[in-house]
Amino acid sequence: MEEEMGRFNAHVGFNVIKNRLCSKQVFIVLDDADEIEQIEALACSIEWFGSE
Repeated sequence: MEEEMGRFNAHVGFNVIKNRLCSKQVFIVLDDADEIEQIEALACSIEWFGSE
């Protein structure tokens, strides 16, 4: 159950970040990211990085 909540929270967080930052230039510092899943949840699409 706790693992399912963690996945749900990551999915919700992903959508919040995507909606708020999709048209802005940002610099993100990842602190205390000790699992690859945490980074993958934020960097799910190459389109998020740089211009085409």
